[in-house]
Amino acid sequence: MKKTIVLLFACLIFTGCGSTETEEEKTARLVTESKAALSDYDYEIVDDSVKLTKYNGKNEVLYILSEYEADGSEYKTDLSDFSCIVGSSKVKFIIFENGIEEIANTTFNSSGIQAVYFPNTMKCVYDVSLRYLHPEEESKIQIYYEGTGEEWNQIFSTYERQSVKEAWNSNDDWEKKGSAVGASVAEKLNGMMGEYDSSNYEFHYSVDERQLNELIKSYK
Repeated sequence: MKKTIVLLFACLIFTGCGSTETEEEKTARLVTESKAALSDYDYEIVDDSVKLTKYNGKNEVLYILSEYEADGSEYKTDLSDFSCIVGSSKVKFIIFENGIEEIANTTFNSSGIQAVYFPNTMKCVYDVSLRYLHPEEESKIQIYYEGTGEEWNQIFSTYERQSVKEAWNSNDDWEKKGSAVGASVAEKLNGMMGEYDSSNYEFHYSVDERQLNELIKSYK
């Protein structure tokens, strides 16, 4: 009996020692976990791109890659129709990998996202996109940017909505014409929810990979 207890104790010590995780290993694990697999999204392959439309996983930190592999081929990520609707998503911190250049204006619509990381490859970020982010009580939305403050000011723009008439005249294709008119009406209705208010946000510039990894740890 005594021998059995000693062996059991030795096994517990060995198991405990074997499961010890260094801070570096923990960081690497959390970063990897935040990079959801393509199977966690609703998506479709369009030419040389993979169009993500919705995230179905349970991550609170979501790291969206600039490319995904499907059927042995690499596809560039297309976020032109992507959204993080609350209820189907628990995301609190969303990260766009370097290489991503644009997102849909309505990406954050009806989401519970409280922090966003933008890479310096973004071509433009509109105020209307950030307007959909609503801070929790007595807090601010955290915006992290890979580039400098000066570079952010160059890509951050005020969005000018197309009028219904302009949308109607924007294309001769009936399907595209209808889509443009629908988008114009939707943007007008969404605009009634309020304008962009800079006091709701806190901006952080020149956020490098090391700092980003520490942020991922803090949000997990």
